[in-house]
Amino acid sequence: MNKDTTPRNFRKAKLLVVEDNPDHWFLIESVLKQQLPEVEVIWMPDASQTMTYLNDCKSKLHVLPKVILLDLYLPSSQEGLRLLQTIKSKNSSFYHIPTIVLSHSSDATDISRCYETGGSSYIIKPTLIQQWVDYFKEFRRYWWNIVSLPDPQYQ
Repeated sequence: MNKDTTPRNFRKAKLLVVEDNPDHWFLIESVLKQQLPEVEVIWMPDASQTMTYLNDCKSKLHVLPKVILLDLYLPSSQEGLRLLQTIKSKNSSFYHIPTIVLSHSSDATDISRCYETGGSSYIIKPTLIQQWVDYFKEFRRYWWNIVSLPDPQYQ
């Protein structure tokens, strides 16, 4: 009997990144590939494509992402908040997926709205590449090594 020795959070692991800025996506993708090589990283540039992707995963019985990284400004904060609200609605099939909001904004109102809407965490986007590396090292440590994420079969 072969027992899967892959750590639980890394089994069938997908990470969805919702980012409308291709330059930010390129940077995020390159750092995530360094820090989370075991994880399939998927990019969606807007709310519409994100919901199409998530609904397709659900209807076609594909594995859902274990975590979502969501840029708040898609390009407006209202669009990002609407997407967060859609994902986190109690009627949603995706409300259980941890959703971490990324934003250049340090505005207290933006931060509060994200938590009130169901965001799992709020990260202010760094300005230096090394800061991105440091952030995603901690992201890996916390979200992939410390917490227990739902199994894809549950989703």
